[in-house]
Amino acid sequence: MSNTLAPNGFQAIRRKDSAAPNYAETIYQLAYNNANTIACGDPVRLLATGYIDACSPAQAIAGAVMLGIFNGVEYFDSVQQKKLFLPSWGAPSTAVAGSVKAHIIDDEGAVFRAQVTNGQALQANIGQNCNFIGQGAPNAAGQGVAGVDQTTFANTSTLPFRIVGLGEQVGDDNTSAYNYVEVVFNSTLQNVLTGV
Repeated sequence: MSNTLAPNGFQAIRRKDSAAPNYAETIYQLAYNNANTIACGDPVRLLATGYIDACSPAQAIAGAVMLGIFNGVEYFDSVQQKKLFLPSWGAPSTAVAGSVKAHIIDDEGAVFRAQVTNGQALQANIGQNCNFIGQGAPNAAGQGVAGVDQTTFANTSTLPFRIVGLGEQVGDDNTSAYNYVEVVFNSTLQNVLTGV
């Protein structure tokens, strides 16, 4: 059965050391007036200001060090007068300054599942590095639409992800396009020596 093209970001599925998964998150600040859309499953980076922001595929290729994967946001809403927790950041005008906290999966041991959005991953691609593609407006559930960019499969050391396996969930078809791969961080802020 062929795969349906429906990427939904980078989803943490387990740890590569087989330890019990806790999908460790770190809380980072997001500027209350950040105009970029960031969805659950999107790669993010740390700015020199200390705030996080979306990390585009072009920034990753240009050497921007990825921080981790966005996993939701909480902030105090000035209209509803309560704290909200949402899967994506849509740049609301009602967020109170200083209250926006982004949940980021930055665990170097995390394994993520992501769809190849423009081709097919083969067994021979395991061990190669890759970039992502398709970051943008989230789907109706607030999940990101980023996926793996098949055109970037290479041994290039600066690419942000390493392919460690093909999709293994029920219904995955690794004999056709748009299959899923399992990836780990290749380089993140935690494992580079130069600071932001």
